[in-house]
Amino acid sequence: VLVCSDGLWNYASTPAEIRTVLDAALTASPTNLVDVCEHMTAWANAQGGMDNISVTLARLGALPASVIAVTAPENESRGQDTPTEA
Repeated sequence: VLVCSDGLWNYASTPAEIRTVLDAALTASPTNLVDVCEHMTAWANAQGGMDNISVTLARLGALPASVIAVTAPENESRGQDTPTEA
């Protein structure tokens, strides 16, 4: 779910335009919604940033399998999601 102010909406005001900006942000940071919001805010600023820019995201449901597949090797290499021995 995306909620944004007119500071973003003024530069991407159709579903296709918002989707393009969101996809680029998700590509840059597929699992961190704060980073995605910051990316979208930076994009709106780069377009002119003539108004206050607010972006809020909420993920409903599990991450898509394509995101999990892309991020799994990174998590394993940092020891995340790896059982620890007692």
